[in-house]
Amino acid sequence: MLNDEIVVLDMSIAEVKSAVMKLGLLRDGIEGQFAKYIEVVSSLYERRAWIAAGVPSWEEFVQQHDILVSLPQQDRQAISVALSEGGMSTRAIAATQGVSHVTIGKDISAASGNPVTTPPERKGRRGSLPDSFRSAMYELDRVVARVERLVACDRFAPNRAALRDDYSRRVLDLESRLDEIYSELAPPRSYDDEEVD
Repeated sequence: MLNDEIVVLDMSIAEVKSAVMKLGLLRDGIEGQFAKYIEVVSSLYERRAWIAAGVPSWEEFVQQHDILVSLPQQDRQAISVALSEGGMSTRAIAATQGVSHVTIGKDISAASGNPVTTPPERKGRRGSLPDSFRSAMYELDRVVARVERLVACDRFAPNRAALRDDYSRRVLDLESRLDEIYSELAPPRSYDDEEVD
């Protein structure tokens, strides 16, 4: 059942159906009847109506019995605070309001005068340098292979002059940059490696 706890059911299926029917009537004319709505929702939750109805969770019970109600933010805040004071969790309240439990938490906090402070967004953790380098080399290899295929294409020869004018300097610049990268990767030279004439 629920975390191996023993639950004593004090609600029959007939009582569940009756309460759900009352809730439907209340929801349809909810303006001015928030107190009664809150009372019935709290009762269903406190008495674990979903278990008596044979439904696995409160959220599914709310969906199956059409308890979900969409309200303007101010009304939602008032109902959320009242249900929270009655002992309902933010997730359980969220299921009846059709919003996330985070929104309900913010509603409750805002209504109580304690604004929710959102922590600053954390920067993503950088991967290891060898992994990043390996990935970049893989991408570079793919791009070079693509350019090689373009050069080998039968359409290259007729476009050679235009491509030379536009890209020869860029290819030389890339070659120079790759030479610099290679020189950083190459093992340091020792004087013993030099040939004597």
